[in-house]
Amino acid sequence: HRMRLGPQDGFVYVTSLTVVQRLSLETGRLVDNFIDGVLEGAQTFVDFLFEPSGDLLVLDNVTANIRRYRGSDGTYQGQFANVGATGMTSPKAMEYGPDGRIYVVGSGALGNTIQVFRATDGAPEGSFIQPGSGGLTRGQGMLFHADGSLYVSNGGDNSVLRYSATTGSFLGAFVDPGSGGLQNPHGLAFGPDGHLYVASRSTHSVKRYDGSSGAYLGDAISPGAGGSPGSGGLIAPAGLLFVPAAPAEVADDGPDAAPLRVSTSPNPFPAGVVFTMDLGRAETVTIDIIDVRGRRVRRIASRLLGPGRQSLHWDGARDDGKVAGAGVYYYRAHAGQSEASGTIVRSR
Repeated sequence: HRMRLGPQDGFVYVTSLTVVQRLSLETGRLVDNFIDGVLEGAQTFVDFLFEPSGDLLVLDNVTANIRRYRGSDGTYQGQFANVGATGMTSPKAMEYGPDGRIYVVGSGALGNTIQVFRATDGAPEGSFIQPGSGGLTRGQGMLFHADGSLYVSNGGDNSVLRYSATTGSFLGAFVDPGSGGLQNPHGLAFGPDGHLYVASRSTHSVKRYDGSSGAYLGDAISPGAGGSPGSGGLIAPAGLLFVPAAPAEVADDGPDAAPLRVSTSPNPFPAGVVFTMDLGRAETVTIDIIDVRGRRVRRIASRLLGPGRQSLHWDGARDDGKVAGAGVYYYRAHAGQSEASGTIVRSR
């Protein structure tokens, strides 16, 4: 159901029943079954998140819990959160919110709702969207957007609903029921063009909607693209992932070039975070802070640093001088031709 780009290895991670697979971004071929949850009684993995440590939190739709797996080798680390204890017996998707907490959409005895869990230990922190608010009847995908909204794909009437990302109040249907032939909407993503892309599972297509008005703009991927369903074409898409364009080839940086390794502390952080790296020689170092929508928030440095251990500090301010809000961010570090990336979380 879900695809995400690995923050450390650059592989595409994909859920498939009780397995989380890794695929090569360059070739699309299977690298390995990184996680196999069958021995721990897993039933159906539908979503996952990367923690700042690199570990994975994996959502099981049938057992209604979130499991933790080690990010380095996929080893099971135990249950992180009991989603079913909140009354949600069929969770469908989860995301980090702008406040750094984990939001889960799904259904249960109380109806369709969105529940919130603490990101540090999985403790439940109550309902964010009350049961059935705004006509929520079968929430199947969700995303937080920089406009301050939470978008939810609603399978009950084939629409995309919009809520305040801070209060949970209903703001209206962003995509009207069945607009453009939308059927069984699942994954959502805003593209580089600013428009909303929706996986329309029952029509075997991906639909595009105006990022401001929600008006239908046409099919971004037509039904069964790549061949008819059942013969190699697109079948029942559930997840969407925009990936960065392949970088241009660069000249070899010489025999002394080495992989860049960056550590962050503290992480999560309330005010500032320190990036530490070991340089084998003098390099021009740049660190960009990126928000969850892929936009640069801050460029920390772009200057020559000497060999040895070097540290750079981000004070939590954006490029415009304003304070970056609590939530999940990504960093991309460059030293010469070496790169490293990862996840950081600013706590409240």
